[in-house]
Amino acid sequence: MVQNGGCTLIKMICLPLLVRIHPEGQVAQQEFFPFGFPNSVLVHDCLSMQLATPAWAHQICNSHLLRELKAMMEAHPEVNWPKQLTRLIKDALALYKEGSSPTEVTKIEDRLTKLLNQKMGNAAGKIPAMWKGLNKHRDKIFLFLKYPDKNIPPENNAAERAIRNVKVKIKVSGQFKSGDGAKDYATIRSVVDTKRKHKQNVHDELVRIASTPLN
Repeated sequence: MVQNGGCTLIKMICLPLLVRIHPEGQVAQQEFFPFGFPNSVLVHDCLSMQLATPAWAHQICNSHLLRELKAMMEAHPEVNWPKQLTRLIKDALALYKEGSSPTEVTKIEDRLTKLLNQKMGNAAGKIPAMWKGLNKHRDKIFLFLKYPDKNIPPENNAAERAIRNVKVKIKVSGQFKSGDGAKDYATIRSVVDTKRKHKQNVHDELVRIASTPLN
């Protein structure tokens, strides 16, 4: 989020019945969720700030991985590793939709182990970085298959959809003139998206909130 020419990281927290947007990423977590999410699984793009957030478990967004792998395949079509990992992720997602058995999950994990055991440290482009990162966080790739009873989503598309309006705002207006303005917008956007999740009339709810006296 741009403020007077400076760039601020947007923090988007999207829960089943709550959306919270804040123009200062780490501040949002400390202010609204100081203890993290001890009873929840965080689904994210594997950024350092996201990985540092306390949670019951972490799931790497598989859609994000597929986008990264697609770019690698286009840039380096001669390397088979991104193609193999793409097939594996798509197979895992298909298994997630169809319903998986412990035996099938084990087969997926075995294929993942074989891929990550390949030596890709000297491969072209961004492939080594992904290979190293996934080796470090391999337990977060297919967590959604290991705990089918917890309904863990394999991607964070809900958060991507929720932040789309913020991206459009930034693209159209270019910037906020102050940090307070950015925070006010993020708060209003959070309320609007949360009310929609509750299937409430956004206009009526905003009028009700604006009409409520401050104590």
